[in-house]
Amino acid sequence: MQVWLNGRILPAHEATLSPFDRGFLFGDGVYELVRFFNGVGVGIDAHVARLERSLGLTRIGGFDAASFPALCSDLLAANELRDAAVYLQVTRGVQLPRAHMPAPGLAPTVFAYASPCGSIDELATLHAGTAITRPDPRWSRCEIKTTSLLGNILVLLDAQDARADEVLLTRHGLVGEGAYSNVFALIAGTLVTTPVDDDPPILHGVTRWQLLEEAQRAGIPTAVRPMT
Repeated sequence: MQVWLNGRILPAHEATLSPFDRGFLFGDGVYELVRFFNGVGVGIDAHVARLERSLGLTRIGGFDAASFPALCSDLLAANELRDAAVYLQVTRGVQLPRAHMPAPGLAPTVFAYASPCGSIDELATLHAGTAITRPDPRWSRCEIKTTSLLGNILVLLDAQDARADEVLLTRHGLVGEGAYSNVFALIAGTLVTTPVDDDPPILHGVTRWQLLEEAQRAGIPTAVRPMT
């Protein structure tokens, strides 16, 4: 596997990160993941916009989100992939000695890799799953696609114990999102999903936005409102 690290494509076994990287020590970083089908990135412009938003909200500088599509193309070509998922992670960078206060002017650490995924035809079959509910233990800035996902992992361990596939996270009696997915419900013939900026806050899901658009185009009634 060929990976991207700080402007270079190199074999994965040659890629090394400093133990003093703030992403490793503090989870001080953001990420994006884009699915590619036959070489085309689904919603790539929306992913770029969300990455730019995450970088701006965390004040991580030194990486231009607009370069993400070209980076993806280079990775896909290096790994000879057409149907794939590209994961990108940008941390604030290396700081020695360790300090909670970020030092000014750090160079970000940029890492990405591409892994093979099924073709779009394989997504035509619906798959049933099970879910449990849990109070949302995460922080209140879920609109930032941060690498700090411990809260998600803790509730997924509960799901694993219950032999469930996903967790529906709630705050104040309202459904927010899943541990790794947005939530839709078919209620009285209307496709309902929760607002992104309400409490509980949720990630601005690219697939969520695309599904709403496609449902409206297909004449399916939709609503964005809180759900109990």
